Amino acid sequence: MSGESIGINEVYEIAREKFPEGHLKVEIWELGLRFVWESELKSGSAFLQEPLNKISASTILGFLHAELKEPNYSDRDSTH
Repeated sequence: MSGESIGINEVYEIAREKFPEGHLKVEIWELGLRFVWESELKSGSAFLQEPLNKISASTILGFLHAELKEPNYSDRDSTH
């Protein structure tokens, strides 16, 4: 990111879009951001390890999308 910075409010709003219900916590570390979520359906945490001055809205969105993506197991390659 060239000289731009993202505020904690924007970081929280982006995370809240991905976790609209339940509890959400965003921790700021020297090495990146840690997202912790808990709802009636699921809970978890994920750490975005990236220098703080390199984190953008698109970085967060891409990271959370990848973290939340369900594995796609296919029977097509099965030899059963």
